[in-house]
Amino acid sequence: MLYILLSGFPPFNGNDDKEIMDKVKTGNYSLTGATWEAISSDAKTLIEKMLTYSYKDRISARQALADPWFKNAAHEIVGNELMKECMANMSMFSAAKKMQQATLTLMVNFMTTKKETARLQRVFAQLDLNKDGKL
Repeated sequence: MLYILLSGFPPFNGNDDKEIMDKVKTGNYSLTGATWEAISSDAKTLIEKMLTYSYKDRISARQALADPWFKNAAHEIVGNELMKECMANMSMFSAAKKMQQATLTLMVNFMTTKKETARLQRVFAQLDLNKDGKL
């Protein structure tokens, strides 16, 4: 989540689920590029600790919250340009997710029969315990 909040895109991105999962399995992510130039080294170090491939070596949530970046971030002033860029990145990420959801909805509607669609809707309703339309 911190990676997304700072950059506006996920650490493991790809054109399809297989490509994303391959990157997750190898721990392949990047902290380079124009977006990351404005991000502090403390933030990048924290992200590296949080995305350490081996769970045995990865920091816990408690350790992450005690990291110097969190302590120092409360006292730093974020520049308007960086804030605008972050918001623009998050908007693009949100728009991409909406497009992905719309595409999946279209595929489900055209690739299933009415009977299958009704069955999927019943299953979804059973899984949606709080009835908010999300799983």
